[in-house]
Amino acid sequence: MLAIDIHVPIWILALLLPFAGLTGYLFRSYQIQQKKNQIAQMEREVLDAHAQILDLQMKLSIKDQANTKAPVVPMKENASLDTRLRGPQNGNP
Repeated sequence: MLAIDIHVPIWILALLLPFAGLTGYLFRSYQIQQKKNQIAQMEREVLDAHAQILDLQMKLSIKDQANTKAPVVPMKENASLDTRLRGPQNGNP
């Protein structure tokens, strides 16, 4: 016959079961800790990249503001131009 009889006492199985469970738990918790560390490292890299982008955008906006020469219209000229365009006040032509 091809059947092989292996006799293992039940008390040996009872001792091996908690050991196997503990080994599996330790192995899996080690894997989870490694993944958490990888995620934390990637998050730091992304935050650093975003900080660099924001810093470059701030420098560029400061540079653009320094180079921009916006015309300044004096308030007195603007007021006289507004009066000429609307016509005389109080209905007088």
